[in-house]
Amino acid sequence: MLKNKRVQHNKDVKGIKIPKNTVDPDSYLRKMPVWVFNRCDRSYDKWSIYHCKNFCSDILDKLIAFEGLT
Repeated sequence: MLKNKRVQHNKDVKGIKIPKNTVDPDSYLRKMPVWVFNRCDRSYDKWSIYHCKNFCSDILDKLIAFEGLT
């Protein structure tokens, strides 16, 4: 004697899902590149920018000064 083992649902499930936050996946193409030299690490011995090969500190000061320009 076989029993009918199908689950009976009280509610109908909707198959359409609509995202609440719509985001344009190509939005990064409209952004302008930005750099921040003022926040670079200058104090830690291991990661400091001053420990790079062929680095001139005058260039870093100049690049920090350029950050305020548009």
